[in-house]
Amino acid sequence: MKYLVFLFFLVMLSFEAFGQADSLENQNKYAKISGFHSDSINVDFYKPFSLRLNTILDRSAGVRVRQQGGVGSNYSYQLDGISGNRITFFVDGIPAEYLGPGYDISNLLSPLVSKIDVYKGVTPVEMGADAIGGAINIITTQSDKNYFNASYSYGSLNTHQAHFQGQWIDPNSRFTVRASSYFTHSDNNYDVWGPGIYYNDPQTSYPQNYTKNNPGKHFNDDISLGHAKIDFGFTKRSYADQLLFSVAFSNLEKGIQTNDYSYPVYGKVRSKQQFMMPSLVYKKENLFTRRLSLDFFSGYSMRENILVDTSRNRYNWKGEVVGKSVTPGEMVGGGTFQTRKENFLVTRFNPVYVINENHKISFNYLRQKGKSEAEELFSSIPYGSKGIRSTKDFFGLSYVSYWFKNHLSTNLFAKYHYLKATMPKAFPWSPRSSGEISYSIGNLGFGLATSFQALNWASVKVSIEKGARMPEAYEAISDGWTVWGNTYLKPEKSININAGVTLNNIKYVGGHGISINVNAFYRNIQDQIHLLPYRNGIGIYDNYGEILGKGIESELQYNLSNVFTLKMNTTYFKTIDNPLPYITYKDHIPNQPYFILNGTLQASFNNVGLKGSKLQTYLLWGYINKFNLYWVSPGRPNGNMIIPAQHMVDYGVAYSFSERVKLAFDVSNVLHQQVFDFYAMQRPGRVLYLKLSYNL
Repeated sequence: MKYLVFLFFLVMLSFEAFGQADSLENQNKYAKISGFHSDSINVDFYKPFSLRLNTILDRSAGVRVRQQGGVGSNYSYQLDGISGNRITFFVDGIPAEYLGPGYDISNLLSPLVSKIDVYKGVTPVEMGADAIGGAINIITTQSDKNYFNASYSYGSLNTHQAHFQGQWIDPNSRFTVRASSYFTHSDNNYDVWGPGIYYNDPQTSYPQNYTKNNPGKHFNDDISLGHAKIDFGFTKRSYADQLLFSVAFSNLEKGIQTNDYSYPVYGKVRSKQQFMMPSLVYKKENLFTRRLSLDFFSGYSMRENILVDTSRNRYNWKGEVVGKSVTPGEMVGGGTFQTRKENFLVTRFNPVYVINENHKISFNYLRQKGKSEAEELFSSIPYGSKGIRSTKDFFGLSYVSYWFKNHLSTNLFAKYHYLKATMPKAFPWSPRSSGEISYSIGNLGFGLATSFQALNWASVKVSIEKGARMPEAYEAISDGWTVWGNTYLKPEKSININAGVTLNNIKYVGGHGISINVNAFYRNIQDQIHLLPYRNGIGIYDNYGEILGKGIESELQYNLSNVFTLKMNTTYFKTIDNPLPYITYKDHIPNQPYFILNGTLQASFNNVGLKGSKLQTYLLWGYINKFNLYWVSPGRPNGNMIIPAQHMVDYGVAYSFSERVKLAFDVSNVLHQQVFDFYAMQRPGRVLYLKLSYNL
């Protein structure tokens, strides 16, 4: 608490000096010489295509996106070897976890996105997160003009994707209406075979793997998602650059066919999610003074999740019923019809003050306060958790300076995280329990990001942060179902260091240009939070273990005028288990790739066939080295315990008849290879898409 008071005092002092928003020119300058290890990925080139954001990011340096299946499947991001809850996603600076399935990075369509900023390890205070592994911020389409665009895509596995978005601004009053919507459906009914995908031989009862000539199939893995958002208010008025009221809706339904190990197979398990969020956005440069800017957001997130598992049938990978159980439930013993409601108020307050052209102060406050409660409706005696109430507060303060005619930049920052969570003592396994579980904890972190630009095309960046990942509320006080509370749970502590050299856009005669980036990184994470078995099928989260990660990533980019762009990047890291008492000491962390190689080729040609036309094409290639599923030291036999090395190739071509009409063709997994991001979790083979886009 003393750290919170100290940080609050500093903020109050800084408010006497707070001032003007950065102009666009200054913002670009700040981004160019920022000391953070980050990449800004422009999505504009891919908007005519059916390529998904996960695939675009998966070909970026230091990024690995692991997916369990087809469209809408579960996924995990890895940034420089760190993954899981240590990575946080944002949409326009707002935590994506409170924005519903429509803003999930695996669902959002590329035409709705302008760019994606990826921060690795050390994150700026504007992100407002305990993201010790990094943060990904999706920037949606922003424009001060009237526009309208729409698209429809159809592809293999009965995949449909459609979107529209538009904006109208009254030229006199500046009254603004902005709307966007999209729909995605896929049957995801692709073939699977090989180790881990098996059936019991009816004659011998021994397990037999499905083969390429006798494959299994995804038959209960479909997804349907609809999303819509409308904004209305005023833009570019004397009292506000943006004053917009918004309402967002999402509806998601999908099948669940298996668990993380591809066995058993579920044929009737379904999940549903409904979401609504009203919100308010206020942005203003030159607020009260020419030096002060303010970015404010507040929204109320309402989400309902439903899980239905009531069938007695038992299925194989062909979708055939091979037996029936005495009790219902394929995934949950005894069956379930569970509803979980989550209501959260999310508020972000981000003022920025420019002291002069070389110094500025930024403060960011983010609060997430709400309640989550669940109810079981299938049991003869309905029960459920009485509600987890949680409040997460983030205070961030940074001081940015530019020295020696902007050749040197420094960003000194501090972050304070606070979590408070409570829940009544009422559990399914102990209905007579009473009282309340309470948990609260805070953590102060700090860091420095600096860059030195020796020449217009050469710079050095270094960033370091002492940070923490706060426990989730359910990790500390239970989810009321299958997790026992641990009020002694501590945050994960980390030391993150990045150092890199950039040679940017070295130009040669004839429009040739080369850029080179090389970055080294160090990660030391202590007091890892793990789910451990407790008793009677109940788990408990506890702190143990230490991760030590070191690695290097590099990227080479070649440009020829505005025609060709070729990128090659590679990432190698060694993430090891570091605590001395364990048998796995100094072992590679299992079940994660450690060597990645990617290539991207983009080409654009104007006036091909028709005047005003444009031909665009891309080729994406990725290579992942083989890696172990389990720890090596305990002496597990390898054989089936290795995720094999693999090559992934995607290709697309688009033709713009004019600025308004575009037709694109994509091929995912051109080589039609078996692709595994996780053991026995095969992704789709070759998939084709055809997409028509219209811009007004």
